[in-house]
Amino acid sequence: MSEKVDRQLQRKIKYILIKNKKECEKRLRELNKRAREILVDTSESGSFSNHPADNATSICIPLVQIPTLRKLIMKYDEALKRVGEGTYGICKDCGEPIPIARLEKVPFADRCIICKEKAELLDTVPINGGLRLSRPPVIMI
Repeated sequence: MSEKVDRQLQRKIKYILIKNKKECEKRLRELNKRAREILVDTSESGSFSNHPADNATSICIPLVQIPTLRKLIMKYDEALKRVGEGTYGICKDCGEPIPIARLEKVPFADRCIICKEKAELLDTVPINGGLRLSRPPVIMI
């Protein structure tokens, strides 16, 4: 690849990462605002409606998504740092290039599929003769 193409590709990658990060930040602000509104509403009324479970969905969904969005934002920051260092698209475990198809689906990927699978296997614990992930699985594409 020529240096000009490399710079063009780098700008495109950086643009996609920044765009996706900003979308996550916007959604995070919206969820934080909604969470504050829920807390204010429940504290002003002194209680939930007839039963706390009546409001469970409207309360839990935003709160559950907040840590996930924070983690995604961190992953985008890390990917942007790799772009700047010139290591974006290189697997951090084996040093091989990460396939473009994977980077298109998971732009913040820092491992190739094989190394990602190995890392997830290492993050499992045996339970009753089977394996259970010690943390929620990551969707691999």
